[in-house]
Amino acid sequence: MKWNEISIKTTEQGIDAVSALLYDLNVGGIEILGGELPKSGDWDYVDETLIEQYDVNGIIIRAYFPDDETFFDSFNGLRRGLKNLPVDGFDFGSLEILNEKREESEWAENWKKYFKPFKAGEKIVICPEWEEYRRKDDEIVLKIDPGMAFGSGLHETTKMCIKELEKHVSSTSKVIDVGCGSGILSIAAIKLGAGSALALDRDSVCVKVAKENAAYNGITDKIRSSKADLLSGVAFKDADIIAANIIADIIIRLNESVLSHLKQDGIYIMSGIIADRLDDVLASLSKHNFKILNISEMGEWRAVTATPSII
Repeated sequence: MKWNEISIKTTEQGIDAVSALLYDLNVGGIEILGGELPKSGDWDYVDETLIEQYDVNGIIIRAYFPDDETFFDSFNGLRRGLKNLPVDGFDFGSLEILNEKREESEWAENWKKYFKPFKAGEKIVICPEWEEYRRKDDEIVLKIDPGMAFGSGLHETTKMCIKELEKHVSSTSKVIDVGCGSGILSIAAIKLGAGSALALDRDSVCVKVAKENAAYNGITDKIRSSKADLLSGVAFKDADIIAANIIADIIIRLNESVLSHLKQDGIYIMSGIIADRLDDVLASLSKHNFKILNISEMGEWRAVTATPSII
């Protein structure tokens, strides 16, 4: 299958607005490249060619669209949306759009070239499905093949979610992973001992990939993957943990419905929040009766852990 790889040049301030446009166009996931280069000690695997390509002065947001009859409308909708972004007080950069045709196999091979085992939390080690890894001490190894779904665990936002899951998952935990992508958070929760997990995504490709990754880890009996727009139409109630690694604007929309699916003493983990939007997310949580338990920071990204306020 052929795909259109869309790359948009922007700034850290433009991440939320550009990502929201892409999500509105039903893209399954986005990849964010560039920004502040992590310190050398933070890397689990270093490839010199990647460092050479790293752009510390700007951001590239990358997404994939099927190369079919729907792409023309999606591409024009993206151009219109970018043209109509607010100008006053915002620096979105050039917003230049690049489009390259990609074979699905080519995209997958690029992942395999650069994706190596790495530690994503205190215990969790992410290992590509095609790689061998010898577990050390109390490490928990999670096998994954992101495919076209995104979600390798390499990004700071995912690492922060995994570290919060390590703190809060217990053997009785029922977990909902909203915007699951490759299913990495659902699988991590089960590997940490959760009783069950529901992986949700609006993209059927992500649902399929999440199921495949559950199979790689031998836990298909504990994970259910379903297509859903956030929590809309989801009958599952009384979750112990809800995790959402998306973007600030989508999290703010999600906050309206979380309480009806979460236990009164449940844990709500959010990530994908650029630093400039943290206050907006916190204000939304306060409005919907959540108490903040923790705020994590990695680079320009923030993750928030909250619980329902007792009224």
